[in-house]
Amino acid sequence: MDPSNGSYIIYTSRQFTNTLDSELFQTARMSPSSLRYFGIGLKNGMYSVVLQFAEIFFPDDETWKSVGKRIFNIYIQGDLKETDFDIKKQTNGKSYTVIQRQYTVEVMNNFIDIHLFWAGKGTCCIPEQGFYGPSISALSVSSYGSNGEGDSGSQRNSTISRTGLVVGVVVCVAVLGFLAFAGAFVWRQKRRRLEVEMEELFTIVGRPNIFSYGEIKSATDSFSLSNILGRGGYGPVYKGKLLDGRIVAVKQLSSTSHQGKKEFMTEIATISAVQHRNLVKLHGCCIDSKTPLLVYEYLEQGS
Repeated sequence: MDPSNGSYIIYTSRQFTNTLDSELFQTARMSPSSLRYFGIGLKNGMYSVVLQFAEIFFPDDETWKSVGKRIFNIYIQGDLKETDFDIKKQTNGKSYTVIQRQYTVEVMNNFIDIHLFWAGKGTCCIPEQGFYGPSISALSVSSYGSNGEGDSGSQRNSTISRTGLVVGVVVCVAVLGFLAFAGAFVWRQKRRRLEVEMEELFTIVGRPNIFSYGEIKSATDSFSLSNILGRGGYGPVYKGKLLDGRIVAVKQLSSTSHQGKKEFMTEIATISAVQHRNLVKLHGCCIDSKTPLLVYEYLEQGS
């Protein structure tokens, strides 16, 4: 429920004793449900997020207004940082007292998301309707090293640091080079084995329509459980839609199935060689996935 005056800013003329900038905390932004801040166009890296709060609407005196409670959750980059955060509870029941929370977060996609969310707890009508929910007085986001501070150590320490950096870079390059070589070797071996299997498949059944794993994954919505048509001794069968609009049934070899490559080749050879209106049509297959895939004609009301 929104506040009756339609304002999302609350004010006070009180002075704050535990801060050098009392004026900063004499206003606060609040919302009955959700406050969300976005920082856009940031350089990827580690950032320090500082959130500053002060309860200025619910007093800490003996009046009935003091029984109001403001409770909300704090999310940063979608991660829950604080559950049931209560500003007055953090200040031992005192109002007009500054409390600060600092978090270290990583920016990966050039933006930061700070979300204060009312999860239905606290009071909603005291002292007035619409003045519950999250409230914040100030916030700041700064990247590490942005203040220009550096190491004031001696030249010797600087030299040692540079030497360590060079050694670290050389070692990293060597390790990355080895991993790249090993990865290329494994990839070539896998590719060569795949080419041999493809040639064997072509020898058996000619050249059926060979689908890539990416095509099948996209067609079945990443093998969504909602697309499963059934299961058999071979494995699950998924409904899918190819890029050309054809509706297909994709049979996937189960890792627990007793059927292997030989049975896979036999099924392709048998169905590819026989065409009949009472036989389901084989559109093609895919063997560049972990488990072989057969792509069949989809029957609307048939098994």
